[in-house]
Amino acid sequence: MVEKQLFNEDQRKFWNKEKGHIWVLEQSNIENLVGPLGDHCLEKLGAKSGEFVLDVGCGTGTTTLQISDIVKEKGKVLGLDISAVMLDLANRRSLAGNFQNIQFLEADAQTHKLLPNSFDSIFSRFGVMFFDKPIEAFQNFYTSTKPGGRLAFVCWADRSENDWINLSSEIAGKFLDLPPVSEPMTPGPFAYASSDYVRLILDKAGWQNIRFERHISHHSIGKTVPESAAFLARMGPMSVPFEQANEILKKECLDAIKNGLEPYFKKNSVILKFDSWIVTAKKQFKNRIEKKT
Repeated sequence: MVEKQLFNEDQRKFWNKEKGHIWVLEQSNIENLVGPLGDHCLEKLGAKSGEFVLDVGCGTGTTTLQISDIVKEKGKVLGLDISAVMLDLANRRSLAGNFQNIQFLEADAQTHKLLPNSFDSIFSRFGVMFFDKPIEAFQNFYTSTKPGGRLAFVCWADRSENDWINLSSEIAGKFLDLPPVSEPMTPGPFAYASSDYVRLILDKAGWQNIRFERHISHHSIGKTVPESAAFLARMGPMSVPFEQANEILKKECLDAIKNGLEPYFKKNSVILKFDSWIVTAKKQFKNRIEKKT
């Protein structure tokens, strides 16, 4: 199924070209980077056997498969993403694992008409920060959630506290023409760094019981410095400029990143700092928006 009308046309193109292919190739390494954060957020979601869960920005399907195991054969999961490239891998992984309760949908979460009052809960692992109309998107989620349903997502907090992007981008900027850092509260990886901004979005969209947990962690991104440097070169804003650079420039950039990562190599692993928000909310049994009107 494909949703034809898209607000995020630039995002759709971005995630279906070089970036989407990079994420498919680096799927296992990306899990090392964000997997522990998604696992923590899934615990906060508290999905149960028999529930119907929407996985927003499901990408290559890792979290969708995890949720499938949680809700079991009596439950269902809908994985939604705008990247056909990543959904192709997600579908192949689902088929290979013989998952019977999963459906994947290529669509824009802002505009796709989800069935009202259909989901028990909505989850996202770093898949909600790119909306150009975030209030409309979260209103869409709210309408599609059953009364009493839950929302849980993880998003990046302070960019300066995230070594995986701050360190590598600072070094790569000396060699590559990187895109400018996006302004606060605009679509991008760190759009939701401000909890006040996120609270405003969710409140206007109708959600209640909005809670934030600042989740700061340190974990491995690779077993060796060269392996970790090669991975970071294909992540964040430097990934596409790096892919398009000539081989000499790539080597110079990689060597510099390796040097920058040496102090973070401990106990046979490169350990970096991650700073994120775990955001949860609920839909009350009485629709607050309808009550106001």
